[in-house]
Amino acid sequence: MAKKQQLSLADVAQVPLIIRRGRLAKIRQYLDQIEKKGFQLNILMECESAEAVKIATMKGMGMGIAYRDHVESEVQKGEIKILRIPGVKRADAQSFVVYQKDRPLSPNAKDFLHLLKQIH
Repeated sequence: MAKKQQLSLADVAQVPLIIRRGRLAKIRQYLDQIEKKGFQLNILMECESAEAVKIATMKGMGMGIAYRDHVESEVQKGEIKILRIPGVKRADAQSFVVYQKDRPLSPNAKDFLHLLKQIH
């Protein structure tokens, strides 16, 4: 599969998949889309963390599904390849900034928070 530039939904259904555990994981949105198109997935392993998905994939246990940020350094080193899956829409993800309200933010943190509020 790694020799391909992109995978068909049928390809994804055939390979053993390594995913992060949990219905709330955003990866589940991708899997649900594939299943709704009539493909039965071969989920080999559900891991507790993105790091565990990455390690199992690098050991050749199956094809992992993870966010680019979690595997970027391995992609740059050539240890992992990213494959596209046409017909699957990007998952919606929310990010949150968490900080203590009763502690003052540093000037850099204030600037960063202001920047994030402008983007949203």
